[in-house]
Amino acid sequence: MHKLFNTKKTIFTLIMSLFFISNNVFALSCGDIIMTDTVMTEDLYCPWTVGSGLHALEFGNDNITLDMNGHSISGENGTMSNIKIAVISHKNITIKNGSIVDSTFPIQILNSESIYIKDITFYNVSFIGIYSSNSTKVYIENNDFYYVETGVHVYNNSMLETTNSISKNQFYKNTNAIALYNSNMNTISGNFIWKSTTTGISLDESNENLIIKNDILN
Repeated sequence: MHKLFNTKKTIFTLIMSLFFISNNVFALSCGDIIMTDTVMTEDLYCPWTVGSGLHALEFGNDNITLDMNGHSISGENGTMSNIKIAVISHKNITIKNGSIVDSTFPIQILNSESIYIKDITFYNVSFIGIYSSNSTKVYIENNDFYYVETGVHVYNNSMLETTNSISKNQFYKNTNAIALYNSNMNTISGNFIWKSTTTGISLDESNENLIIKNDILN
């Protein structure tokens, strides 16, 4: 009887485990709106004409983690409407552990707070890898940017009270690695920037930013 009980308990535990996994692992499609924690199961190819509006993926709720799980999102390059992942007016969003290639506008963050971008590789991007506007507490850490027009562009956060952080990223053969425009009190630290064709770090109408311990090589 005790052995039978243990067998039933094991089966029940397995069923419950499968239930919870199925609620968190999704095969995403171009144009999806992400409403809960999600783990990607395959690569996505999203040309700009496919999907909902301008975005391949968009967050529809706060407090969500998108684990790309080593997968990539790719698509056509060279059009301004080619936004791969959009975070618009949300809080506590994490995007991690994948790559975005052959894109114009991989990640766009607008009017948002507490956004974490980490362990993402950006490759062959014809405009901006990560664009953050009117957002605060944006943490961009441990990412790689290869052959990108501008790796990170932080825009128009001068009226916000808290800061953003760009740290421990690697930038290789980008036109511009990091650009701030009308953005105050950001921290740029511990980045490795090499062989940029125009600028490593540029500040335009930006004040009280902490820039420390970055390696910039030609």
